[in-house]
Amino acid sequence: MGRSYGLLLAAFTAFVAWPLLLALLLVPLVAFYWRHRLGGISGDCLGASVEVTESLLLLALVLVG
Repeated sequence: MGRSYGLLLAAFTAFVAWPLLLALLLVPLVAFYWRHRLGGISGDCLGASVEVTESLLLLALVLVG
């Protein structure tokens, strides 16, 4: 069971890694946008960023799967 579990875990990690890396790249871009547009980041900006990022991640997983 150990080897098959490891292979399954590696396959799953490779499957979800690219959307997670994309999200990590988007966070600084969104923060820069809010700082430039509003002069700072508020809690509303952070909440909106979280919701958009989660939605895009779920969409990416649906499109891939």
